[in-house]
Amino acid sequence: ELALEKDPTYAPAHAGIAWVWAARAQAFITPPHEAGPKGKAAALQAVALDDSSAEAYGALGAIKTWTDWDWDGAELAWRRALELDPQAANAHAYYAHLLAITGRIDEAVRQSERAVELDPFNALFHGLYSMVLYADRRFDDAIAAARASLAIQPNLRMAQGCLAYGLSV
Repeated sequence: ELALEKDPTYAPAHAGIAWVWAARAQAFITPPHEAGPKGKAAALQAVALDDSSAEAYGALGAIKTWTDWDWDGAELAWRRALELDPQAANAHAYYAHLLAITGRIDEAVRQSERAVELDPFNALFHGLYSMVLYADRRFDDAIAAARASLAIQPNLRMAQGCLAYGLSV
């Protein structure tokens, strides 16, 4: 918001705000009926301001995935983000999550592996990878990925949950 006070046309700030609203809704900090429209407006503004921004399309992908549940629109946004920046580890990680949600597990595994390869010290990406492996019923691999995540960030709840699920099978 401070960046937007200085330059309201700065697309990365709008994309960042979209991510904040998406995260607030995911974490149950802000009700979806409030966070969703604010996040969507920010993501759409980011894309409108800079159609060549991978960050803007990533933010739009996040909103379409977890706010709108618009799988087709989300896939288009994630693919565009990766077309613009094939090295965007976050786009690979979250696109993998969408692919897993929609039952495309083999593709999800490949995208998750790429995210971890690009950013091997990101606990969240290891945790998301663990979720994808669990969805693929690769329980031992899911446990290993969850443990890798927890080695980086011991209190990451998602990884703790994935580890517990994997160990309970």
